[in-house]
Order: sequence, then C-alpha cells, then structure tokens
Amino acid sequence: MMDLIGQAVSCNTIGTHTEAQATELAMLKFIVRCDIDYENMRKIYVPKDMVRFQFDSARKRMSTLIELPD
Repeated sequence: MMDLIGQAVSCNTIGTHTEAQATELAMLKFIVRCDIDYENMRKIYVPKDMVRFQFDSARKRMSTLIELPD
C-alpha cells in the first residue's frame, strides 16, 4: 500500500520536500517520513513528456497521465 501511495505522491508533485507549496509539501513530507525515495520514483515512473495537471483549488484535484513500464 505504501508503495502505491509513494508512486501517487511522486508522480503528482513537482517540488521537493523543502521547497514545494503547502499541499505538495505535506504529501512529500509524509512519504519522506515513511522512508520512500520520491526522487527515485520520479525517475522510474515520470517520463519527461508526460501530461500533468497541477493542483487547482477550483477543481479540487490534480492529475498526471503516466505510462506503466509493462
């Protein structure tokens, strides 16, 4: 379960756990405390040409389209 949460947070955030905005910062700090390396997960699961919709307070969501390795 934690691996799935780590993937979701890694793929749907942009900053780091020291410089992100409030919502992303909370999620990144959580997975860092759970010993998940979000930077490594981004290398694995986040291609450079992916489509990302950042968090929008009006829509109350963020989305990332990724291609799974298999």
